[in-house]
Amino acid sequence: MLRGPDVIVEIDETMFGKRKYSRDKHGNETWVFRGIERSSNKCFSYVLQNRSKNTLLLPIRNNIKEGTAVILDCWKAYCCLQNECFLHLSVNRSLHFKDPEMGTHTNSIESSWSAIKVSDCLRQLFFEKKRRYGDLFVIFIFI
Repeated sequence: MLRGPDVIVEIDETMFGKRKYSRDKHGNETWVFRGIERSSNKCFSYVLQNRSKNTLLLPIRNNIKEGTAVILDCWKAYCCLQNECFLHLSVNRSLHFKDPEMGTHTNSIESSWSAIKVSDCLRQLFFEKKRRYGDLFVIFIFI
């Protein structure tokens, strides 16, 4: 469990998969939710059925202790965290990558997604239909 009064956890979700026929609608997409503790780089990852607030709250409650500072983007499903017992800080990445007033950012979580998506080993495994995404994250963590 990621926790502590002086601990900062960044959370984010990303989509894995290819666009169907290079169009806007996604064909084979899988959403993955992740949290990273900045000081220790401890993390958790979940493959999601959907990105609703109820789906997102379960891994947050199970992995982040109340009172922990949680930094996230301004996606609407995260607004429910204001009602939870977390210090809720957000970054509007469409305006800036680091909040000019508070200095908050989600660079750690964004760079971890980048590392996962560009990994040659994982890129090959993503296109094997028989593999499950959960298996891939276990492989990534131990590479």
